[in-house]
Amino acid sequence: ADFRITINVGNNTQAENGNGSRNIADDPLRMPPIIAGHLLDLVFVIIILLKLEEILDWNWAAVFAPLWGTDVCFMFIKIVEVKRSASALARHSGDGVGDKLGAILIPAFGMLEHAAVAVTKILLVMFLEDQGGVSKYPLTLLFLPIWASVTSSSFIRCCLPSPAQRQNRTAQPAALHRCSALVAGTFHFLSRALQPLLITTKIDNFLSGDWWSVFTPAWILLCVMLCISVIVGNTAPLISRHQLEATEVRILLVRMMFLCSLVTFTVAIFGFMFLYNLCRKLEGGRDTASITQILIPVIILYSLIMVFLPMLILASQRYHRATQRLVELNLAAAAQQSL
Repeated sequence: ADFRITINVGNNTQAENGNGSRNIADDPLRMPPIIAGHLLDLVFVIIILLKLEEILDWNWAAVFAPLWGTDVCFMFIKIVEVKRSASALARHSGDGVGDKLGAILIPAFGMLEHAAVAVTKILLVMFLEDQGGVSKYPLTLLFLPIWASVTSSSFIRCCLPSPAQRQNRTAQPAALHRCSALVAGTFHFLSRALQPLLITTKIDNFLSGDWWSVFTPAWILLCVMLCISVIVGNTAPLISRHQLEATEVRILLVRMMFLCSLVTFTVAIFGFMFLYNLCRKLEGGRDTASITQILIPVIILYSLIMVFLPMLILASQRYHRATQRLVELNLAAAAQQSL
């Protein structure tokens, strides 16, 4: 689970998670596929736990079925983003080439990325079921669709302004937007391209070293998420001080930032627990962990996400509506004074 929240204080709110669901406050219809996608992830973790513990005797295609449902949910979100960006660009013909490319290519590459992930899962199921001679190929080769799509998507994220940055380019310095895009693209590459590459090369015996070092990108990302959660949670009251004239907006902003911090902190802590137990299991020895010990933190994590994520989305929507009302009141007051 990878969550990113971009807050443009006092003007607008853009919320985006690792699966690319942007502008949730503007479009509440996106909430059902987002929640459904994470719910299907939870179902998959439970099913694979029962499969590995030999409680269920399902084939691997049935085990991976919830994940394909997740891909459908988030591909739907990306399709909506592409259509929305295209219609917005048609109304704003004065935008630059970079803006137009960023508005279309980022969600389009995200859609292709989810399609590539779905194809890779099909190849992985064929590998596990030993169908079509796929098992004779190394896993690194089977993951080629992911490498190509994620690397391309990460490059686009680093180079082009995202739709959220494009809409808020006048509210913040351009250098901050470029830095944000570079960091987001780099993290995207580390989590969705480099980390799986290290795992598959280790399984194929192309990479030496222990499993603790193989998961170095994951350890780094979890540490960054933990630091971000602490920073966001502790700076929420300070950031909200500028809203001196709007108590409601200030309260909603603090609530939204606290929920963002809580979600990120939860992902980091339970991610550490999962990764620690997984490395113990893969390294073997006396201090090994069971399959249940490995997957229970993931089940708890997704269960908590199912509670916190709707709260965060609703808080974002309420903050967005409150800031919009404040802007409209300020514009009306300014117009009245000019008269």
